Amino acid sequence: MSWFGFGKSPDTSSDKLLVQKKLWSIYQKHVAPLEQKYSFGKFYTPELREADFLSPPMVMLLGQYSTGKTTMIEYLTGAKLPGAHIGPEPTTDRFVALMYGKEARTVPGHAACSEEDLPFKSLQTYGSSFLSKFEVTQVDSEMLKDVTFVDTPGVLSGEKQRTSRGYDFTAVTKHLAERADCILLLFDCSKLDISDELKGVIQSLEGNHDKVRCLLNKADQVDSQELFRVYGALLWSLGKVVDTPEVLRVFVASMRAGPYKSSEGNDRGNQQQQQKLQLLDRNSNFNSSNESSGSIASMISMGAPEEESEDSSLAQPPLFDLEREALLADLRALPRNAKVRRLDQVAKRFRAVKTHAMLCSHLRGEFGWVPLGQDSKQGELLRGLEGLQLGLARKHGLNAADFSDANHFKRVVRDLGIKIWKWPTTMDEELEAIDKAFAEDLKPLLAMLNDDPSGDITP
Repeated sequence: MSWFGFGKSPDTSSDKLLVQKKLWSIYQKHVAPLEQKYSFGKFYTPELREADFLSPPMVMLLGQYSTGKTTMIEYLTGAKLPGAHIGPEPTTDRFVALMYGKEARTVPGHAACSEEDLPFKSLQTYGSSFLSKFEVTQVDSEMLKDVTFVDTPGVLSGEKQRTSRGYDFTAVTKHLAERADCILLLFDCSKLDISDELKGVIQSLEGNHDKVRCLLNKADQVDSQELFRVYGALLWSLGKVVDTPEVLRVFVASMRAGPYKSSEGNDRGNQQQQQKLQLLDRNSNFNSSNESSGSIASMISMGAPEEESEDSSLAQPPLFDLEREALLADLRALPRNAKVRRLDQVAKRFRAVKTHAMLCSHLRGEFGWVPLGQDSKQGELLRGLEGLQLGLARKHGLNAADFSDANHFKRVVRDLGIKIWKWPTTMDEELEAIDKAFAEDLKPLLAMLNDDPSGDITP
């Protein structure tokens, strides 16, 4: 039985991917040519591939070392990560993308970025040092048919985070955050401090905070009074780091297999939970029919014992079970939400490509056809770039914020030695084609999603 689809195995040839395939076709026809014409990938994110549209939703796990990232993935998937070592010290030293495969195999980073059916080609821009610390692991897990997990190295403190990696860790996590459908930010109850390095990683998620879910993990390792203090301290710390008016959702749970730990000696509660855990053979449950349970909640939920304990004060409170189920409900909603999110991301890319092409074409037109003094003219145009963007926004009824950051644009032109006068000009018909595609092609796809119940997950 599929973890998300309750018995519906993914079929890439069926209508389940119809929206994604149409999105890919629209992108290829209307957007990719303009991206190539004005080197959009050098200024922003690399050109998309078919695998970026057809791949399952991606969940990235971030946090300091030993917060339980790898343990959580193994718990959810029921699969052991090859070569993974779990301990209190920094153990995961590489980025690992865990995907579905009929046969277990590990694909090194350089090869993974070259495979057409994997959505990781854009990671090539971070160089060999990073690719040697990246790999794709494929295992036969039902859950991985519906979602891909990316396990990340624990965020280090001090100089090691900046120099020992050999690559820009923050830049990589920012790139993956833009591609991910969900970002799980894990914290350990026993070491809650947010270092400057972790602060930098969290701030790099700007623009993607709607995807972030915080997990206060290993919550069963402290007593109730201490847990309240830790929870409050985490909310206070996040409020200082995350610059949004909304408070991030923080789940409180212990995402691992086995009975809860208890500082107060919850022997009876642990014994009864252990008996329930022995019934959770994931492989048989995943492959069983819907008749046996009808709900993933019955497989995952391990609430308070059905029979009341002789001493109710020793019974494990159901808080962790409720929080865990709430987090799992978020994950179960990913397949449907990912379709809507990707449609939204393509719409944003449409707009970004259009404004980029508009700006580049305007800059090219300022040179005229007399090949004299191009370098000085280019410097003059770049110095007044902010004013040019504002003028174009007013002329075409756009918002100035739709254009890219002027300083970033100047820096890319300078660092790559781009000669603006060598760019082609854009015909009005090309820009009108993007508007037409947005109005006539993208909007009907949204209507298809609203009418399509295939992504709805009923617990």
